[in-house]
Order: sequence, then structure tokens, then C-alpha cells
Amino acid sequence: MKRFLILTLCLALAAPAGAAEPAYLPQDAEQLQNCFEAVTDINLDEDNAETPAYRDCIGVASTACQEEPDGQTTIGMVACSARERAWWDEMLNHNYATLQDALDAETFEALRLAQRNWIAFRDTECSFQYTYWREGTIRSLYGASCQLQMTAERALALGEVIDWTGL
Repeated sequence: MKRFLILTLCLALAAPAGAAEPAYLPQDAEQLQNCFEAVTDINLDEDNAETPAYRDCIGVASTACQEEPDGQTTIGMVACSARERAWWDEMLNHNYATLQDALDAETFEALRLAQRNWIAFRDTECSFQYTYWREGTIRSLYGASCQLQMTAERALALGEVIDWTGL
């Protein structure tokens, strides 16, 4: 849990300045950081019966973005999802690099192959959703939402592997 807080703080401070679009904004990172901290606080409170997970933070920044005037159009909603996905993608890449440094060569090679296959699956699955909803503009919402959800889930899954290794 501590690792998530440190990582999210680092990501917030290192918000992409000249990165290729889409890039998340400082407020996106702040909203996700606040969510992670809230999940951690609730889980550390022994008197609280709730057990939220970091997965509950997926969509927090894009939902807030969609409440802004520019986020209420189809194009705006897709942009909001893309912004948050960029943040999760950065977390995913950070977690992957951490594992690359920590795992032995054989284990990392297995992870590298899994990651390549996961990328192909994510892209194919999200393409399917985009194609399935091809009769309207909602297709772009489903495609963007799929990319966000799957990228965030994978970032968190790699974070769990880091936790298992005790890093």
C-alpha cells in the first residue's frame, strides 16, 4: 500500500510536460492520488467494515473530467478517458520497469511475453467493443473506456506482483 502512495505521488509530481497526446493533467493525478490515499486510510482503519480496493479508483479522474463543460460531449468524454488512461499507462510502465530490475532473467522473460500477449489482447478486445457499437458515436466511448479499464487493471496487477516480491 505504501508503494502505491509513493508511486502516485511521484507520478503526480512528474506529470508529462511535453509528452505526446493524450497526457494527464495535474488535477487528474491529484484525484487519483486522493483516491489511493482514501482507500489506504479506510483499509488501515480496523473499526471500518468497508474494504475498498485500489481498483475502485479506476475512472475517478475521467468521471470528474466529464463533469466539466468540455467533458460533456462525446469527444470530451473520450478525451477524459484518454487522459486518465495515460496516467494508468505511466503507472503500468513504472511497475513493469520495476519488475524488470527485480526479477531474474527467466522470470522477466516470461513477464515480457505475458505483457506482449496482454497488449495484443487489450487492443483486440477494445477493437471488438469499438466495432460492436459501430452504429453510433457511442463506439468511441466504449473503445476509450475499454482502454482505460484494461490498462488500469493491468497496472494494478503488476503492482500486486511487486507486492509479492516484497519490493
